[in-house]
Amino acid sequence: MIDFKSNTAVFILLLATYGHCFPAHAQDASQGESTTDKSALPGGTQQLPKWELALGIGATRLPHYPGSASSRNFLFPAVIPLYRGEYLKFDDDGLRGEIYKSDRFYLDFSVDFNLAVDSSDVEERLGMPDLDNIIQLGPSLEWMLKNDDNDQWLLKLGLRAAIAVDGVDLNSTGFTANPQLTWYRKFEAGQRDWRLGVTGGLLFGTENYHDFYYQVSPEFVTAQRAQYDASGGYGGFRGITTLVSRNEKSWIALFARYENYSGAINKGSDLLPSSDGLTFGFVYSRFLFRSKTLVNAER
Repeated sequence: MIDFKSNTAVFILLLATYGHCFPAHAQDASQGESTTDKSALPGGTQQLPKWELALGIGATRLPHYPGSASSRNFLFPAVIPLYRGEYLKFDDDGLRGEIYKSDRFYLDFSVDFNLAVDSSDVEERLGMPDLDNIIQLGPSLEWMLKNDDNDQWLLKLGLRAAIAVDGVDLNSTGFTANPQLTWYRKFEAGQRDWRLGVTGGLLFGTENYHDFYYQVSPEFVTAQRAQYDASGGYGGFRGITTLVSRNEKSWIALFARYENYSGAINKGSDLLPSSDGLTFGFVYSRFLFRSKTLVNAER
């Protein structure tokens, strides 16, 4: 079955996934602004519009939640706002706020998103409460290990607070951490510039965060679902591959995210029945409007 979604929640999730193809500093807006020239500047810097609006279509298939044995499909219109402010940015690397940057180190404020789940759609959660949307936000420290014309190596250390969102109600659900190493490669194909990103990282969560997905309280015990007290610690391995291209007219992104839960601390929960999970999809959009004001951005 395919769900049709018109809200931005699906796009935010996908942006958090394929945004790894462009590190946060790869398109940082500088303080200098212009309204004239889009030509390349020294040091691989180009000028891009301060804001852009694109409209397109996307599709994805993703597990209902981390470790779920079932998946769901989304086909959705993608209304994509891009903004390259001095401190606040919403671009190929997602929504974030820049705190500090130097030649090799970058400290910013990043956001991730997990979609809500209707437990009646998930066999292992039948009879249990639905899962709310989860917003994860917090600081991220990035260390550029290598940066040349075509290749980049980046180490990223992030810590995020997880917040369950149910309408206007907000509830803390612990913290997550995801140290990761990413390799980027730029190349040309089909008269377009492309960027390949390959990321590997570890997943960690506090007890409160893992309770949200894997805890089985006594009132929800069934013949197929034993009582389980979730613990904090190692949550699995995550690998992400992305391929992104943009030019003056369009933006294309293809992405795949693989997660492996072998050795995860909560593998004994009946709510973690799968040993791995795969998310994949694409977004194609065309730019409709853009700012006449340009900002310096590395490409």
